[in-house]
Amino acid sequence: METVYIIGSLKNWNVIELANDLRKEFPDMEIFDSWISPGPEADDYWKKYSKMKGLTYKEALKDWCATHVFEFDKFHIDRSTTLVMHMPCGKSGHLELGYAIGQGKRALVYFEDDTEREVLYKLPHGVYTDLDELKKKICEPYEVKKIEVKESDGKKICLIGDLTSEDSKKKANAMAEKIRGLGFEVVEDWHVNGADGFEPKLLEECDKVVLYEPSSKLGHLELGYALGLGKKGYILFDKEPATRWDVMYQFASAVCMEFDELVSELRS
Repeated sequence: METVYIIGSLKNWNVIELANDLRKEFPDMEIFDSWISPGPEADDYWKKYSKMKGLTYKEALKDWCATHVFEFDKFHIDRSTTLVMHMPCGKSGHLELGYAIGQGKRALVYFEDDTEREVLYKLPHGVYTDLDELKKKICEPYEVKKIEVKESDGKKICLIGDLTSEDSKKKANAMAEKIRGLGFEVVEDWHVNGADGFEPKLLEECDKVVLYEPSSKLGHLELGYALGLGKKGYILFDKEPATRWDVMYQFASAVCMEFDELVSELRS
């Protein structure tokens, strides 16, 4: 039986309506949306519990509750053939979709309202605002195909930064220079040329990817793609995240809270 995994936000219960519609339309397929059952405040309570326990974000990621949630989601993503991301969706959903694309799975993006569209999608196999068109695409036969990537010397790093302001671009550029100082070649087209000027093949040609937080949803999609290809992917924070904690950052090869931590990982 083919499995279609619906990606979405815990706060967006329209995901269940979409899943029910697809279950009715495709009774011979498994439409998976069970991840949403803990409800919209699940992440908030995980963070609250972890703080009461005295854990930092990095420590909380390694705790059993976070690990079980991550492994549950990843297990069902890995066994799926097609993934549909129901927008609006957050950074973790984009990370999951990118990972699935890197694994050679079919990835589709669905907007109920075209005005919600906020980023340019190059990696997914289709972006839809019409539910009937989405259903037609799901009906088409698809075979999961492994994406072949070239091996290299391990010295080429893609840095994904933030595009929201000139200051954030300068911050990412400064980080690129610090990494170059370690003897690595750094590709920083993502924040130099903008999202529409970034080509996924750059991720395929790099050996490692660094997501420098805060970054965008599209940046998380790109990181997920690299991880799905089997690349090493790191998330770098300047400080403990003040807002939402994300369980799915366990996809990363390492989460680093200081530059020295990243240096150690890059050199390992």
